[in-house]
Amino acid sequence: MRKNTPSMPDRPHRIAGRPVNNVTARSLAKGHMETEEESDSLDILPLLHMPLRSQRLQRARMLKNIRLESVVEMFSNTGGGSGQIDCNKVYTYFDWPEGFKHPDQKLLTSLGKLPSFDVYSSRLVIRSLGINTSNIPSLELSVHKKYQLDQHMRPFTVPRMRQMLGSNHNEPMEFAQLIDMIRNPDKPGLLENLIIMSEKLHIELLDLPKMLEDYADTFLSVAYYQELLDGLLPRIDRFLDELQQLQAMQDMRHDLSFLREAKGLELLLEKIVAGMTARFEVF
Repeated sequence: MRKNTPSMPDRPHRIAGRPVNNVTARSLAKGHMETEEESDSLDILPLLHMPLRSQRLQRARMLKNIRLESVVEMFSNTGGGSGQIDCNKVYTYFDWPEGFKHPDQKLLTSLGKLPSFDVYSSRLVIRSLGINTSNIPSLELSVHKKYQLDQHMRPFTVPRMRQMLGSNHNEPMEFAQLIDMIRNPDKPGLLENLIIMSEKLHIELLDLPKMLEDYADTFLSVAYYQELLDGLLPRIDRFLDELQQLQAMQDMRHDLSFLREAKGLELLLEKIVAGMTARFEVF
């Protein structure tokens, strides 16, 4: 058993037989510049800019592995594999004296409980820990993806603006501007309208910005999944068409075992898509 080393809390350890700080890692070679794929991903969460004490962790990223378990990827290189640590046991690799009570471990453990790493769900968790998310670039979608989701956000922001500024207000506004306006109510009648809104919602006026941020992130998280499903539907339709063509082939249409499995897969996919579509319609 290794002894704790208080003077060196971030001492590197070997993962998969290699020292973490000596590998030619993706994150070290590129300074872990986030790609659009990472920003818009459901299974990747860059730790760069996260409120972590360990600089070495900030060069890593969280992943959902092939078993959909949350892990921290310390390094990844072509032909060399990926150095992954169970997100609940990172403290054992750094010998932090506080163990699982270390602030970095607490944050990683909370994030690891998420079923996916979309930025909106991640922001909800981090905000629940009392951490300001506005200064964490890795919790923002790419510009392209934001534009795609803008149509889903307007049904939420426009009614809020009319409640705050009057029924005639139709000027487009970013959600960040909406929150800033709530925190700094300097327009005529705005403070009075905010008081009315908070009374209707049965919350304190000072809690209104956080409540709206949480609600908006929940709203956008669902919209994000809706947009992803919309992109998947044509591919699912093509797969089902090709599956039917396969079942009609001379060599396959007499294979009862194959036909049974193919029909079961077809029904399962249709059931999943129908269930997801129904949930989105209810929301």
